[in-house]
Amino acid sequence: VAGVDLDVDERAVQHYTGSGGPQGAVYYFIHLPDGSFWATGSRGLFAFDGEHWRLVTAAEGLPEGAQRFHTVLPDGSMLVYGADGVYRSERHEQSGQSGQSTPGRVYTFRRVLDQAGVDGGDLLTERQVLINSRARGLQLFDPDTGSVTPFTLNNGGLPMLTYAIDRRHRLWVDRK
Repeated sequence: VAGVDLDVDERAVQHYTGSGGPQGAVYYFIHLPDGSFWATGSRGLFAFDGEHWRLVTAAEGLPEGAQRFHTVLPDGSMLVYGADGVYRSERHEQSGQSGQSTPGRVYTFRRVLDQAGVDGGDLLTERQVLINSRARGLQLFDPDTGSVTPFTLNNGGLPMLTYAIDRRHRLWVDRK
């Protein structure tokens, strides 16, 4: 049985698929500034509320199926890359229910880029995400406006799909 270990409030927590942990292949984990944990995988996007994992559903704006990767934006929202496009999270505060003193967080997702085959992306600048598309190569995407422009090298050529962004936000491209 597969397991997932997380450090929540400086304590180790282990979850197995039988106890609600993410099921199927897990590709990527992220801890958002608001304290929430997320995992993308072959069955979709999973959210962790501090005690339980749950699969994010179509009712929350994400289609069923694999979500391969996600990127955290400077405003704390995230982009999720799926088979049919790119989705952005929107966080809503929910007032506490009767007997609850703490309001909860509710997330919904909306498609911000209708483009098939986007495998993932990386924050390049505060306003630009470098997305990696099998069909269109590397592109610069502005999640606020939805604009997409092809990413080209100084010689005008389109780079292949292998790249890295270092801590100083410098882009390194494999030109093979």
